[in-house]
Amino acid sequence: MKPSFLLGVDILEWKKARAFYRAHRSRLNQWLTNEERKFIDTRAKPYEAFAMIFAAKEAVFKAVGEAGIGPEALRRIHLEPRAAGRFGVVDHAKLEVLIRRYRGHVVACCYTDKS
Repeated sequence: MKPSFLLGVDILEWKKARAFYRAHRSRLNQWLTNEERKFIDTRAKPYEAFAMIFAAKEAVFKAVGEAGIGPEALRRIHLEPRAAGRFGVVDHAKLEVLIRRYRGHVVACCYTDKS
């Protein structure tokens, strides 16, 4: 069995995520897929779900060396929510994103553990 490799990491403060979510929630479809938006809209604290999705997308972006910047580059990354604070990456089957929530921030780690 090959060891896991950490490929991309992103950290986002809850406070900044909440401010961004409040300011831009009407335009989130520029960055998110319908499934990701549904994940956010069904949570009791949608800004926290947004922070997890956004940090996960940034971690994947760093891991795969995605070309471009801005909303369109992040929209090309499709996440699939899974159980226990994990997301699958639709176009990169070997990648997974692990989310860890802390008091002041969320950390997303994109890695592969599949051969």
